Amino acid sequence: MDSQKSRQNTYSSPPTNPWMVSTLVLFGIMVGIAGTTAWSSYKGNFVDKTPGAQKSVSNNGQNTQPPVNQKLATEFFQDYAGTLNLDVAAFASCLNSGKYLDEIQKDTQEGGEAGVTGTPGFLINGRYVKGAQAYEKFVSIFDEELNGTASKDVIRVTAKVDDDAVLGDINAPITMIEWSDYQCPYCARFFNQTLPKIEENYIKTGKVKLIYRDFPLDIHKFAEKAAEAAECAGDQGKYFEYHNALFERMSEWTNAS
Repeated sequence: MDSQKSRQNTYSSPPTNPWMVSTLVLFGIMVGIAGTTAWSSYKGNFVDKTPGAQKSVSNNGQNTQPPVNQKLATEFFQDYAGTLNLDVAAFASCLNSGKYLDEIQKDTQEGGEAGVTGTPGFLINGRYVKGAQAYEKFVSIFDEELNGTASKDVIRVTAKVDDDAVLGDINAPITMIEWSDYQCPYCARFFNQTLPKIEENYIKTGKVKLIYRDFPLDIHKFAEKAAEAAECAGDQGKYFEYHNALFERMSEWTNAS
């Protein structure tokens, strides 16, 4: 007992350093404030990116809809009409009426009857060409048609043409019918890479006339409505100007709401 008591009496705590205690307390307060701020910021900016999810978490913990940053495709279509100095009200009325749906469906049906299974598809004086082929492929066919050197075994398909838009001299010796989809990337590639050369060397020189027909694919959400928009622009005499705008600005309206 005496020895234990002696040990207890001789033990004492190490001296306390007031400066160190103050520093530790201050550090703890700063860490707590920083953590609270970071969590608040995280909560306020969190967006659920799960496919199909459309809600976010606000600062007060309530679910809110995120702001819509993209316009509707039809709004883009009306913008393009304005850029081309069309009567936008008349254009919008036409687009909302669905007046060209039957025409577009007829184009698609007759394309299928001609052997078109995808886009783009072409008939050049009845000779079927599938896909966005290189410019040289079209040149070889044009030259054979112009020079009369095409093989007698070439298969030619007769396709109906009614009041579809025509680019070039209607009396040109070569008729090139294109079935296309405004939302198709391969159609866009043909428009950007090949059509300008054909237009410069064959359409403007009176050798080829291009007839554009619609073939909107089901997998492309806005293709049919874009085709309607072009037809509505055609009511005001600017079919191909609008056709060009749709392809040139495809990245805008294809990503619309």
